Amino acid sequence: MFLFLLPAIAFQNVVLVLLRLCCPTVGLDPIAMTFNCASGLICIGTGSTLLVAMIDHCGNEFEVMFYVSSAFGILAGVLHLVNACVCNVYIPLGEWSFLKPSKRARKKAFKKRRGT
Repeated sequence: MFLFLLPAIAFQNVVLVLLRLCCPTVGLDPIAMTFNCASGLICIGTGSTLLVAMIDHCGNEFEVMFYVSSAFGILAGVLHLVNACVCNVYIPLGEWSFLKPSKRARKKAFKKRRGT
């Protein structure tokens, strides 16, 4: 069962790494919101797929475990989306404009500090 979730887990990790490397923010709030949106949609998609597959292939003695697993996957997806919405409402406005300084600017600031 875990093998079916590995592509979604790998996709979530790749999204988080790409957002962390490409987004020029100091804080994690904008990145966390985007990651929670992506994770929520993936969890809902995975849980819904498992639920539909179990409805089509019912009759297994362990089907209750699959229904519970898909229900928790959908619940996790909804909670990820709620977390993203709450972060969007309560994020400080200044957090959107914080830029991560480039390497050149950091070197210049370091030289300026050492020189004085």
